Amino acid sequence: MAQEQTPPAPDAASNVTPYKPDFFTQFRPNTALDMVMRLPGFAFQDNGGGRGFSGTAGNVLIDGERPPSRSDSLSSVIARIPAGGVERIDVIRGSADGIDMQGLPIIANIIRKADTGVTGSINAALNGNDAGDLSPNATLQLRNQSGGQLMEGSVTALHNEGSGENVFTRRTLAGDVLRQGRSPSESEFNRVAATGVWETTLMGGKLRVNGQGYALKFKLGSAARFTVPGGGQDNTYEETEYGGEAGIRYSRNLDGNYSLELVAFQALGSEETAGDFRSAGLIGQPDFTSGSVGDKTGGESILRATLQSPAMGDWSYEGGGEVVFNFSERDNAFSFNGVPFLLSGDRSRVEELRTDGFVTAKWKPSPQLSVEAGSRFEWSRITADTNAGVSEKSLTYIKPRVNLSWTPEQGTQWGLRVERKVDQLDFDSFASSAAFEEEIFGIGNPEAEPEKLWETELRYERQFGGQNSLVLSYTHKMYEDVLGRTIVTVPGTPPDPDLEFEITRNGGEATVGLLNLTGSFELDSLGMPGGLLNIGSTLIDSELTDPVTGEKHGVNESYPWTWNVSLQQTLGNGDFRWSVFLQNASTQREWLPHYINTYEDGFFLGVGLTLKPWEGWTFGASANNLLAEDSISRFDYYAAARTPGALPTYREINASDARRNFSLSMRKNF
Repeated sequence: MAQEQTPPAPDAASNVTPYKPDFFTQFRPNTALDMVMRLPGFAFQDNGGGRGFSGTAGNVLIDGERPPSRSDSLSSVIARIPAGGVERIDVIRGSADGIDMQGLPIIANIIRKADTGVTGSINAALNGNDAGDLSPNATLQLRNQSGGQLMEGSVTALHNEGSGENVFTRRTLAGDVLRQGRSPSESEFNRVAATGVWETTLMGGKLRVNGQGYALKFKLGSAARFTVPGGGQDNTYEETEYGGEAGIRYSRNLDGNYSLELVAFQALGSEETAGDFRSAGLIGQPDFTSGSVGDKTGGESILRATLQSPAMGDWSYEGGGEVVFNFSERDNAFSFNGVPFLLSGDRSRVEELRTDGFVTAKWKPSPQLSVEAGSRFEWSRITADTNAGVSEKSLTYIKPRVNLSWTPEQGTQWGLRVERKVDQLDFDSFASSAAFEEEIFGIGNPEAEPEKLWETELRYERQFGGQNSLVLSYTHKMYEDVLGRTIVTVPGTPPDPDLEFEITRNGGEATVGLLNLTGSFELDSLGMPGGLLNIGSTLIDSELTDPVTGEKHGVNESYPWTWNVSLQQTLGNGDFRWSVFLQNASTQREWLPHYINTYEDGFFLGVGLTLKPWEGWTFGASANNLLAEDSISRFDYYAAARTPGALPTYREINASDARRNFSLSMRKNF
């Protein structure tokens, strides 16, 4: 079975490796996403929330192009392509003619068949846990690809129930118990979404129109009861969100073998939140109530044009531009014991207008070597109108990028990438926040800017045929103008004292280094036909200057070391598969002006079964988090802002009971 998976070898070592459907036959994939997940040495990367259209690139293309979508994830888009509609998948390292790598070292390009007729699928799943929570979801998809046209639609409905219990103990540094108790919680999440796609030929080119709309509602309630000192606290929170997006892409070849791509995109969304907190009967603390109501609307508009040249000997060129308009408008209202509590940043409207011009040159002197070098010039204007102040600023950035790929021999690739990036603007930095029990209040910052970073990656990949591969990479990130939570003092009017507030500000630098190793190994030669072992490990070293104390420590919420291992076996020509997955226990820390939080997660163990008894039918079952090790949170709280060497006011340990999760699924293709 393993030998049948060997992809066709090119005439010479090359940075483009094609995988035809017969490579995946053993696994009987349902969708193009199933096939992508089986590519040796390839780690799927979904589209993200970066700046503009270019900043959201995932590492999979469809017929050499990216779908003009954002909230409709790349994984969802390619999961709607039936495996029978895939002609082949090309894995490209470095660069290839007519392919925009978007600065990524490796990309998978799904080449679709021209006509697959009418296809569709029904997916249904039921998730549960050992606390009795049940969460069903279902998806219906229809697709017609024929005569050079594609029409596609899908509807998804999801209902999720959750529950948990938190056991907590708060102590002074001398060990005296200040608080002790339990806090059970229940949550409910509902989401419906619909997508539609239309592709056709138009004026000698290809037109794609896609859209998505969604609505969701989330409810959370908790009730803490204290054995020490007595009393209780009740908390409720509700969130309702509506959103949608529409994208248009038009591409065609021009005279002289030039190619043009035009993209237009629009996204809009709104969110309403409401929270209530009630504390009563705590000895030594007065009863109080607090509330919050939030209303947020936002959107993004993008226009983009790209022109690619034909190959000119060993060289080819690409250039274009992008115009983006983002806005976020928020209204927050806080109350304390029924009385309005006003903060700077309660009301804000932030707009960002950005233009981005880019040019890229590709040099490919041989099939073994390719170099892609380019630069982007960005100009942006950020306007903030808040009750914390009004601000308008113009920013410019030059963002160079170099991407090199070398294939010295078949199955061996080296890659080097150096790039400067600018992150998406953090609109939360402009808004207020309040935690009444801890008396921590945050104000908006109308002067916030995006973070910037230099990113360098060195990558080595070795393929041994079939599913066997080994990938080793080192990535170094150097951040500038890091956004961090710090303290600002607002002078009081005598005799009132000065007031301290938290605020998010751009600060100094941070560095992150990641050493990553992944490998896949077939086990047929070891007496396990259809067996596959996958390993992964990442070492992370980071350093950040604390914006409050000036001390050096790691980046917030980074794990020093993570690893995982999985074992699976596919039997009966893909009719049956079992798998087991294990992930390490981990610890991460977070430094805030009044807290140092340490989070500890236990080992994660999961098992799964997949059965395909009849053509077009797939049944699945899984059990996850079987060890059910509790998550532990340790909070060091400082009544005043942290200073070097200061001791916390108290320490609290929270243990959240873990749930074992179970899932049953069914899929019918037609």
